[in-house]
Amino acid sequence: MADTKLSALTELAAAPAEADEIYIRDESEAPSAESKRITLTNLRLGVLEIANLTELAAAADETDEFFISDAGTIKRISVANARTTILEIANLTELAAAPAITDELFISDAGTIKRISLTNALAVPVHRGALVYDVSDQTITNNTWTAVNFDTEVYDTDTIHDTSTNNTRFTIPTGITRVRLSANIRFTANDTEQRGARFQLNGSDFIGQAEQLVHHPDSTNASMQNISSGVIDCVATNYFELEVYQNSSGNLDLLGDSGIATWFSIEIIQ
Repeated sequence: MADTKLSALTELAAAPAEADEIYIRDESEAPSAESKRITLTNLRLGVLEIANLTELAAAADETDEFFISDAGTIKRISVANARTTILEIANLTELAAAPAITDELFISDAGTIKRISLTNALAVPVHRGALVYDVSDQTITNNTWTAVNFDTEVYDTDTIHDTSTNNTRFTIPTGITRVRLSANIRFTANDTEQRGARFQLNGSDFIGQAEQLVHHPDSTNASMQNISSGVIDCVATNYFELEVYQNSSGNLDLLGDSGIATWFSIEIIQ
């Protein structure tokens, strides 16, 4: 092919296609055969040989890009997108055996792929709820269902209880939809008539509640009862209370004993 001056060439008016060719001079050939051609696709593949690339001196940013060959066409993809693509669930191999405690899970933290070991994942607290009690005894009026006050918290993970305002209540915060209740009560010794315990939702009976009435013919030993509910549907601002009952013909003390005798608990299921 005859030599042509650069000034005599027509400027390319649009981006070249991958199949377009560039003519190059191959000095290893004789003058009569040194003019050769190469497509843009092959040229890019040649230029991007790994041996010709400069090593990255620091960790890549999420916006940095890789160059890849897509069926012979050079394309680019960001580090963030490459991770997302590589970790598509459909592309992962199923684990054939139980994972070791040191194995890792991959999670997306606001779009950034991160890893966490099973040890740390399982160490994340999963229990939520509250356990409360009253330090002192409470006097319960005869023949009257009475909500019990609780002035001390063992724990309260979601601000369900207040030790001073409406301290008879577990109030459901936003986002909680199911709970389970349990309680223990102990009345001072008295052998007259019945003792009772029950849960109330917004001051009323409800499906899944617990209610127990027992006769206590013992003037020496304190009366003890333990009750628990089913799993209860609820919504924000609902409140649960523990109510107790006695009909000994006079006032009777519900024992506090710093939480050993009487306590109230709520467990968040979801």
